[in-house]
Amino acid sequence: MAFDLIKDEASYNPPPSDSVWLKFPEGTTTIRLLSHSIHFQNHYIRKENKTYDCTGDVSTCQWCQSGNKKRQRWAYLVLLRDKTAPAVKIAEIGYSIFGHIIDLSKDEDYGDPRGYDLKIVRKGTDKDTEYSVLPGNDTAFTEKEELLIAPEDLAKIDKADNKLKSFYLKDEVEDIDMGKEVPADE
Repeated sequence: MAFDLIKDEASYNPPPSDSVWLKFPEGTTTIRLLSHSIHFQNHYIRKENKTYDCTGDVSTCQWCQSGNKKRQRWAYLVLLRDKTAPAVKIAEIGYSIFGHIIDLSKDEDYGDPRGYDLKIVRKGTDKDTEYSVLPGNDTAFTEKEELLIAPEDLAKIDKADNKLKSFYLKDEVEDIDMGKEVPADE
């Protein structure tokens, strides 16, 4: 069974604005995936508290050349299912969350994870953080949520951010086999 959950895009750079980023606080955050994911790699330099893009090619990536570990990352356009303040955000995730999403997508009881809510549970902080992902309800969108995810509203986010069009241009989506091995951090 294949779903269009991953799209490799070497030129993807996370937007600089925190306003569209979803940060998972400790506890449970309920989201609905609105897009396939975009896969990219980066390097986190702890002493600088900064992230740098990885080209994926050791001969052209200064961070790989200097021995810094590259991280596999995925970004999704998501709906934050907050009863008081629902919002469309970008969720950048690592393998610990992505692997759970892949497992749910392979489960015949759940399938395509864009069809139901996901509960992202964060325990701990900093390097002592663990994530789990639980399937949620397939609750219909509220009227307010429907307005948030209308294509014209997503286009407004894109104009403000100029990075999101890759998430919702369906003709650019590539199918993948969910049985394929997904790289963990190197």
